[in-house]
Amino acid sequence: MSVEPSIHTLLGPIQLALVAERARGWLIYDLRGRSLVAARLLGLRACGTERRFFYWIPAEGLPVAIVHDDDATGLPDLPGERARYRTAIELRATLEAHVPREGTVLVEQAPFAQIADLAIVDEATLSLLRGRDTLVRSSLELVNRFAGPLAESEREEVAHVIADLAALRAALGRTLVSSTFATWQELWTRIESEAAARMLVLADESGFAIDQLARAQRASERDGGAIVPGSSARLDLWAMRRGSISRVLVPSSIDLFVGSESAAHASLATVVAASEDEITRAVDERAKRGRVLGSEIAEIAWSAVRRRGLALASTCVGWPLGPVARGSHACTFDAEGFADPREVVFGTAWALRLGIDDGRAIAWRTSVIERGEGGVGVLARGTDGLVVRAS
Repeated sequence: MSVEPSIHTLLGPIQLALVAERARGWLIYDLRGRSLVAARLLGLRACGTERRFFYWIPAEGLPVAIVHDDDATGLPDLPGERARYRTAIELRATLEAHVPREGTVLVEQAPFAQIADLAIVDEATLSLLRGRDTLVRSSLELVNRFAGPLAESEREEVAHVIADLAALRAALGRTLVSSTFATWQELWTRIESEAAARMLVLADESGFAIDQLARAQRASERDGGAIVPGSSARLDLWAMRRGSISRVLVPSSIDLFVGSESAAHASLATVVAASEDEITRAVDERAKRGRVLGSEIAEIAWSAVRRRGLALASTCVGWPLGPVARGSHACTFDAEGFADPREVVFGTAWALRLGIDDGRAIAWRTSVIERGEGGVGVLARGTDGLVVRAS
């Protein structure tokens, strides 16, 4: 299933942006659905193409889709020409024919220590481009500007998923009151069942971070392990509606306690919620003065927590168009703070995950903030913890 290509309305603005960037063009790349950029701008189906696919957008003139013969019939209607290839030699010749031999070309690559999820172009293509007089630069800014903002239909879908996740959380709370669980796998199976009942699809990045693992990185331990009284976990969920053609994932998290929630955690959770409101207000004030980056949101979060005399165990800022798994996008090198370096442009929604550790407890909270014409506000708030009854 495909979405209506937005490139039809965005081609002109993209080409103007390329001129402003002093770039010869943008070479969009995809292979088997790896690129959310290709899916959003070009309307490629979720599984993408079986072979390498390119869409060359020149700063001036008509674009060209470079596609394998066997994939050509499945492409949506795209502006410009269509060039086919069957062999690697033909692909190289086609790229040589359409991509300029000199000047700047933008591709889905990321500067060092930035967003690895956008660094998807294969080395063979990069070698071809760099083997000439072509200067290869990241298309990060164009991706952010043209693929980041949510369409109105996508925003409505995000709102529905947020409501469905709230209903899932309520149903899970009722289940945990009335049932006991022996393993995390057993609990995960129930969570999947509750999600399916609400027409939600949970991404592979969803799962538990259990006990000390929560202090280091998200660990997908949903496939095994006993539920031990006195332990705790964080449940991370990345969800979209079943049958969604936009592939927009919405994040959420819930603290889980095997046994009663400690007073230390309850107190800390209150601080996290208050910090979230303070951070959102500060981001809104920054946005009113001009540009604001995901990395700046992380800095604001650190400052808000430090003023309370606490240590920020983790902060993770990124967009909910795809999972923002710890360590998969870029950041600093302190192994704890991860922040998306892109600008928070109008129409974008951002995941804001806070983890605070005061030495006695650790509290997590994942919310969704958005930047609209009226400013920066909270689209979905983090939730309170739940108690798990062990068998």
